[in-house]
Amino acid sequence: MKKHADLQKKMADIKEKRLAFLTGLWNLLVEEGFINPNHFALSQPLIDEVVNHYVDDWAILKTRYNIPDEVQLHKVAGLMAAAFVRFRPIIPLVTEYDDKREIYVNEFFAVLHGVAICGEHSTDAAQQIVNYDWFNYWFDDFLHLLHRRNYTAESLCFIFETLSIFVFPKNLSFGDA
Repeated sequence: MKKHADLQKKMADIKEKRLAFLTGLWNLLVEEGFINPNHFALSQPLIDEVVNHYVDDWAILKTRYNIPDEVQLHKVAGLMAAAFVRFRPIIPLVTEYDDKREIYVNEFFAVLHGVAICGEHSTDAAQQIVNYDWFNYWFDDFLHLLHRRNYTAESLCFIFETLSIFVFPKNLSFGDA
């Protein structure tokens, strides 16, 4: 009984942490002008779905791969990106977009969120990486994959792992919930 209660507490803590980071990143992207709040809103019921789905996947991943402690950051990033794009919690408030790229807002958010997680939950890390010569090419291809192609949550984990190998190698051993 205690083990089940401990797991429920851990899952509640994870949900709270994920919600706080998602909301913080949303606020930052709105403040910096990357997302227009007159065109888009972050749906709380859908964000709750994202986080609940993530926590379920987190528990399955820990069991499947016998992970005793925390899950590596790139796996958190991949699972969260998959859940985010599945539930698409950024909803349009307009009937037409000003820019054709606005259709990718959920994918845009999911990738930047994943990059920030790989950089130890640092939005500074996400801001730094955009200055690499290869970033725009990689980012555009990733957006296309998420919006138009088929993938699995585990394949997204692998993409974020590959990114981490080259950009955040010391974080490969770091874990999180």
